[in-house]
Amino acid sequence: MPRIYKNRRKKTYRKYFKKRKKMNNVPRSLTPKTYRFKRDIEQNLTFSGSVAPEGWTLDGSSRIYNNLGWSLGSLGNHEEFQELFKLYRLKGARVKMYFSNTVSGTEESSKFGNSQLLVRMAPNQSGGNPVLNNAYWSQLQAKKYKTAINGGRPLDIYMPLKQPNQMQTSTGTAPSLMSPKFILSSVSNLVHYGISISIERVDGQGFTSGYSNNQYCKMITTLYLETRGVQ
Repeated sequence: MPRIYKNRRKKTYRKYFKKRKKMNNVPRSLTPKTYRFKRDIEQNLTFSGSVAPEGWTLDGSSRIYNNLGWSLGSLGNHEEFQELFKLYRLKGARVKMYFSNTVSGTEESSKFGNSQLLVRMAPNQSGGNPVLNNAYWSQLQAKKYKTAINGGRPLDIYMPLKQPNQMQTSTGTAPSLMSPKFILSSVSNLVHYGISISIERVDGQGFTSGYSNNQYCKMITTLYLETRGVQ
């Protein structure tokens, strides 16, 4: 016969969690929306022992160099950004270099043989315009060397950009670099610095003209741009 329990209390479970109240009239973030763009800049480089390409410097007759940097004014249509947005910053740049070299020398008549080229690269950490000679490269630790012949592929270089800044010291101020901040689009000439790069012949000889050593490069730079404040 089953047992009968009198006055048995029903099990109850205490509610430890209160219901979440609805938050009404919560203000939205005041941070303006960021719009991202990318734009290309193209330049054709002719390696000559007497004349350097535009924006580059000739060191002797066998090396050219450039401390790469860009501003909003580097873009051909930068006026459009100035009209549409109040603020901008350049975040990064990707440089692709397509060399005329396909082989070193003239082993195959069907290919354009040239003297081999050496490309040296390093971050521009000072924001200056140093002379990129052998003494400069010998004292650097953070650097890369590549050859122009890359299996038919371009040299692909990505670099985060830096803005110039002033650092307070005990005797005044000193120039420095910082991560890009949003600035007024009306300031279109502020240079954002990237890398220092030099190109030279591996054999140490000077660049010459003529089919036997007429060397070229197409450099395509993609700038990554962020904007705010639609006007």
